[in-house]
Amino acid sequence: MAHDLQQPLHLALRGRRQRLEAHAAFSRHEDAVRYQRAAVVQLAVPVVAAVGGVLLLGESLTPRLVGAGSALLCGVFLALLARQRKAPAPSR
Repeated sequence: MAHDLQQPLHLALRGRRQRLEAHAAFSRHEDAVRYQRAAVVQLAVPVVAAVGGVLLLGESLTPRLVGAGSALLCGVFLALLARQRKAPAPSR
């Protein structure tokens, strides 16, 4: 019975670790970009964690996961594109 509980706990801890590592990777570069852009890019962290789960933990790649990840990344792209267009032209 104890063995049955160890595997889900182990997978949950590995998933948490992957999420924290992805968050740390994005956080390291926060100083290089504006805080607003960094906040939008942080929305991609769950996609990075999901890709890590598929590649490293052997989780299944479902149409729902692909659709949700694609929608989220499209939203991040559109938000970054909108902010880029709203940026004022540099004064000379």
